[in-house]
Amino acid sequence: MTIHSAPCRTSPKRGTFLPGDASLNKAAQVASASVIFVGCVVLVGWIYNIAVLKSILPGFVAMRPNTALGFILAGGSLWLQLSTKKRSSGKWRVRRVPPRGAIFQDRGSYVFWRRLIGKGCSILVFLLGGLTLVEYFFRWDLHIDQLLFIQTATRDSFGTIAPGRMAFSTALSFFLSGLSLILLKARKQKLQQLAQGLTLVPTLLGLMTLIGYAYGVTAFTGIIFNLATMALHTAITFIILSIGILLVSSDRTLIQTILADTVGGVTARRLLPATVVVPFLLGWLRLQGETAGLYGTKFGIALLVLSNIITFAVLIYWNARVLNQMDRERQQAEEGLRQAHDELEDRVSERTAELSSALSALQREITERKQADESLHQSMERYRFLADAMPQIVWTARPDGYLDYYNQRWHNYTGMTLEQTEDCGWGPVLHPDDLQLSIDRWTQAYQTGESYEIEYRFKRRSDGTYRWHLGRALPMKNENGAIVQWVGTSTDIDDQKQVEAELRRALEKEKELSLLKSRFVTITSHEFRTPLTTILSSAEILERYSHKLAEGKKLEQLQRIQVAVKRMTGLLSDVLLLGKAEAGKLEFNPTLLDVTKFCRELVEEMQITTDAHTIEFCSQGECVDAYIDEKLLLHILSNLLSNAIKYSPQGGTIRFDLICKLGEAIFQIQDEGIGIPKADQAQLFDSFQRASNVGTISGTGLGLAIVKKSVDVHGGQIRVESEVEVGTVFIVTLPLNNRISRPETPTQLEP
Repeated sequence: MTIHSAPCRTSPKRGTFLPGDASLNKAAQVASASVIFVGCVVLVGWIYNIAVLKSILPGFVAMRPNTALGFILAGGSLWLQLSTKKRSSGKWRVRRVPPRGAIFQDRGSYVFWRRLIGKGCSILVFLLGGLTLVEYFFRWDLHIDQLLFIQTATRDSFGTIAPGRMAFSTALSFFLSGLSLILLKARKQKLQQLAQGLTLVPTLLGLMTLIGYAYGVTAFTGIIFNLATMALHTAITFIILSIGILLVSSDRTLIQTILADTVGGVTARRLLPATVVVPFLLGWLRLQGETAGLYGTKFGIALLVLSNIITFAVLIYWNARVLNQMDRERQQAEEGLRQAHDELEDRVSERTAELSSALSALQREITERKQADESLHQSMERYRFLADAMPQIVWTARPDGYLDYYNQRWHNYTGMTLEQTEDCGWGPVLHPDDLQLSIDRWTQAYQTGESYEIEYRFKRRSDGTYRWHLGRALPMKNENGAIVQWVGTSTDIDDQKQVEAELRRALEKEKELSLLKSRFVTITSHEFRTPLTTILSSAEILERYSHKLAEGKKLEQLQRIQVAVKRMTGLLSDVLLLGKAEAGKLEFNPTLLDVTKFCRELVEEMQITTDAHTIEFCSQGECVDAYIDEKLLLHILSNLLSNAIKYSPQGGTIRFDLICKLGEAIFQIQDEGIGIPKADQAQLFDSFQRASNVGTISGTGLGLAIVKKSVDVHGGQIRVESEVEVGTVFIVTLPLNNRISRPETPTQLEP
């Protein structure tokens, strides 16, 4: 199975920009990752109360948790809206939608969902900033300031009386950044320019905050109302976020002038950093000298002005030299272009004469090429004949994965024409469960040049069934090692897979039997050991102390031996009965039975065995002409009643209801015992299976298995409803007129 794809279309060359799309995209990715990293680090600081992660330096303003969350959303939105281009052959190329005939076309869906999630994150950033501004302007509390952490109102820590609320300048920056991210990928150029313009405001606010921290000007850090202070790392992160937004669509935005490979662009890139850094640094140095008492205010101002004049004079001279050099190079290029033009005219006349002789040689070459094409056509015809004669499906693909040939076996097996295959690919005949694996394997094969091998299922046209096939493909390479074609086959291996499945099922069955034997040995040895120990101990007492024991004590020991023997006999009977049921030889002798009377007598017998329980019997309807196997019915009801008594160690009421209607007898036995856990109910009727909460209550796990077999022989049903520490209800439904055989003729039912 293959993916059809066509060669990618190269994007238009953009030689007017100094950095390429790759560099800008990488820089924007670094910016978005840095913003996400800062937000995550601050949240970790709040979670574990690490002061240095919240405020960088002691005494500095801490970044709010909502601010950190906003940075994570903004960075994620920027990351998701970045270009999804792939590098190939040294050029950036946009991946096209796969051509007609492609099987899988999910690239566009991936880009759509990526950008949709990115837009969602930007909307959340916009709402976070906007709602906080609403809180400031209208003095409302929308309860969004302490969504992540409960904080107290401390002006010393946050510079605001609203606990957990981000600074006004921070909220304004988030509001504008979110709006900028929403408009980032707009189709209209004016909207993109608006998005870039909006992001300049957070940059300015962040720069003002940095200046405020550096110069100790609190008005710059608070900006408005002087209610809240933007944290230092908040300001830096906003600057990084704004730079990332500016770099996303640099070829159609305000930053185009700075990045252009022109005189203006070169001048801007040289002067702009100095314009920002030099005044900031010189002003800070002048302030430090004045603070240290080295000079007064007037001298400091004069020194600052002189420093600026010298610095910018040097910068202007430096740029003038560079621009002069560029102008000289341009003049030299123009002169070289004129000389090249003259030389070209001379060479054109020479080339005209050469072309005349080359034309004759070309005609001879065309004749030879036609002969070679004819030979190639004959070879291809022989190849196709051999491929059509093969019993396997044969296909070929181009180096880019586009499948361009199928043999006749494909059309006969799938019933698809060549046009249908090119339109729909292999989707209509490939099993849905094998789809994604086939995508991954084939993509890896044709991208890496490794051999392709997979097992998948194809739908056969003749009967509509899916059959397993072994798919293989090998790359054909030229003398330079480049792939020129893929040749693949698909071989029907369904019969072999069925044989393997049968072998696996037989092995699993053997394992189940082995496990069942192990359980049988474990449980029966334990159940036999207890009565045997009782018999042995009572026999030793009678042997050694018979002459000392009173007749009552002797009788008590004999009764213990009898009870143990009965217990062992009952266990052996259960094992033999279950063995017959498993072998399909369980005897079924339906006879005419008064079911109501039978149940009443059974309840009286079971009531004698317990003083802590009360068995209440209730019957509804008339069970007339009931043909039921009395012996198997006794197994069913006695097991269920004894279980109700045994697993209700605290005593209580056991309710036994008999309902006869519509030709069926419904037996319902309900207790108030320990109940059965939900996890154990699925395997409750398996041999040697017991609930996990029985504790020290004795049992073999055979009773309910025998009950289930007995119910199945009657053609009835059994179900259970139980809740731990509340009780259990078993409901058995048997047909009343089951005359599978005459009463005098026993029947052995095969499964």
